[in-house]
This record gives sequence, structure tokens and C-alpha cells, in this order.
Amino acid sequence: MKQVVITNNPKTAEYIERQYKEQYGDTEAAHIELVRCVSREELYIRVRDYIHRHWKLQNHAMYGNIQLYKQPYRSMWLTEGDTLDIASLRLWEHAMDLASRSCLPNYSEKVLEDFQALDFSLFSSIVT
Repeated sequence: MKQVVITNNPKTAEYIERQYKEQYGDTEAAHIELVRCVSREELYIRVRDYIHRHWKLQNHAMYGNIQLYKQPYRSMWLTEGDTLDIASLRLWEHAMDLASRSCLPNYSEKVLEDFQALDFSLFSSIVT
């Protein structure tokens, strides 16, 4: 089964690369693709595009108890399917709507590092 991790979190990207290189030699052998995004907006668009191409969310679009418009980092795990997963699409579109309701606050580097750690912790709990 093909899998993809789409993230704008450097901690998650480093973990995926390290974890799968140690186990398989590279991420291709694990049938997992890593997509790094430079912004939260790019991440939301990329995930939506994958869902439209029949990929299914494997973690919840709104995990963690943080208002989405305040969360600068997201790490999403999807698996390839053969039909459009309406539940994934609805959930993701709802998350996109919530995230777009306000601009991200201007966080300090320390706060951004805390958000990276939080996102990574929530994400890694589902893949380990």
C-alpha cells in the first residue's frame, strides 16, 4: 500500500527520513513518499489535492486541542485508495475552512519550536 506524509514541520520530515532510512535504506522501499511544504497554506492545498486523487486521511485533520488557525504546523499521513473518500474530503475541507478564518499570529522562534514539537508528538503517536 502506498503512503504519503505531507508536512510543513521540519521535525516530522527529519523523523520520517531517519526512521525509514534506518529500516529500509530509503523511503521508496517503504512505499512512503515524503512531501515537504514550505507553508501551512501549501500543506492544506497539497493534502486536498491528494484526497481528490483518491488518497485517504489516516490521521484526523483536527488532531490536538488547538484552534487550527493558531496552529502553524501540520503533519498528515495518507494512504492510496481507488475511489474518492468522501469522509476524508469533507473533514479536510472543514479543517481548511477553520484554518483560514484568521491569519497566523506572529510567533517567536521559541513558540514555533514548541508548535513543531507538539505537532510531531501528536503525529508520531499514530505512526509508531
